[in-house]
Amino acid sequence: MNMYDKEFAEKISEWKEIEENHSKSHKETMDKVKSPILRLILTVISLDSYKHSLIYEIIEDTIKENKYNILLKEESEEVLKELKNHIMEEREAIKFLTNFLNSNNDFVRFALKLIYKDELLHHVLLHDAFNALINSNDESFKELYESIDKWLKCDG
Repeated sequence: MNMYDKEFAEKISEWKEIEENHSKSHKETMDKVKSPILRLILTVISLDSYKHSLIYEIIEDTIKENKYNILLKEESEEVLKELKNHIMEEREAIKFLTNFLNSNNDFVRFALKLIYKDELLHHVLLHDAFNALINSNDESFKELYESIDKWLKCDG
C-alpha cells in the first residue's frame, strides 16, 4: 500500500467513526424530541449516518484485503433470486408511494417523498446489480457503477 492509499485508508476509517458517532448522537437527540417533523428528520439523518458508516467499513475492509472481486460464483444464484424479489417489492412500493405523493397533509407528503427518493435509488441500483449478475462481465459492472453517476447526474 503506497502512502496515498495508506492516507486514504486512514481517512476512510476516520469517516467511518465520525458517521457512527453522528448516528448515535442523532438517535439520542431524536429520543428526546416530541415534534414529529424533527423526529422524522433526525431519524433519516441518524439512519443515513449509520448506513454511511457501514459503507465506509466495506470500503475499509476492501482496501485492507485488497479484494475487489465484485461477485463470487457461489453467491450468484442466491443473490440473483433475492435481487429479483426485491426489485418486485421496490416496484410495488414506488406504485404505492406515487399514489400518495400529492397528499393534502404537508407532513405526510414530506415523509413519503423521503421514502420515495430512497425507493427510486434502490430500484435503479437493484436493477443494474441484477443485470450485472445475469451478464457477469466487466461491461455490466461498469454500467452498475455508472448508474450512481446517472442518479446523481455527475461525472465524477
